[in-house]
Amino acid sequence: MHRPTRLLLLVSLALGGCVGLPTPTVPMPVQRLPAPSPPATGLVALLPGFGDAPERFTAAGFPAVLQQRDPHLDVVACDAHAGYYRGPTVVERLYEDVLGPAVDDHARRWLVGVSLGGLGALSFAQEHRDRVDGMILLAPYLGPDDLLDEIRAAGGLTRWTPPPAAAVAPERRRFVALWTWLRGLTTEPVRMPQVFVGYGEQDRLAPGIALLAAALPFDHVVTRAGDHAWTTWTPLFADLVDRALPPVDR
Repeated sequence: MHRPTRLLLLVSLALGGCVGLPTPTVPMPVQRLPAPSPPATGLVALLPGFGDAPERFTAAGFPAVLQQRDPHLDVVACDAHAGYYRGPTVVERLYEDVLGPAVDDHARRWLVGVSLGGLGALSFAQEHRDRVDGMILLAPYLGPDDLLDEIRAAGGLTRWTPPPAAAVAPERRRFVALWTWLRGLTTEPVRMPQVFVGYGEQDRLAPGIALLAAALPFDHVVTRAGDHAWTTWTPLFADLVDRALPPVDR
């Protein structure tokens, strides 16, 4: 089975409670990489994809890219595994353990989400807009295909009308609510966090991600040849960091 197709199946089953998931712990385990040039003025939290550990970010060089670009950044790689996505747990733990406490010490707060981590980043920003300045999303998982098909059939996010809450099946509610919030990117962009998106052109998730990309400024979206894999995301991330984070004098 192609990896993104398997991802969709596993996420659907996991969030629906049909397969076992790792047990969330309190607080959420994290790996902290302090700013090379203190004091830190910004914080970036990294959220992994389905089945990935936070160490994968270090292996791919994400913290190094960030801190070379801005040595005043604290970086936190979160062990936000799939178990945290049952209910609001991922949002609660990010707020309590990572971004909530950072509000007094960091003037800038960003999220980086890969695949399922992209859903986590967006879900957090949806609930706690005041805690997030921006997000870098790599091949984000944005919900079930049938919902994405509905949005596409309507002519895209700007033309889509969210269904009445009473008509939405329980397993779709979080995604309908998320896409309803994302409509703000086109109707009230100044009230939304900055969003930068990168994905592979051969990614199984690409058609759905393109719906989000169409609502963003042209220079906030980067694509390249590749599928749902770290070999695609790593160069995309370096490009997006250059676009999202202005250079800082050392």
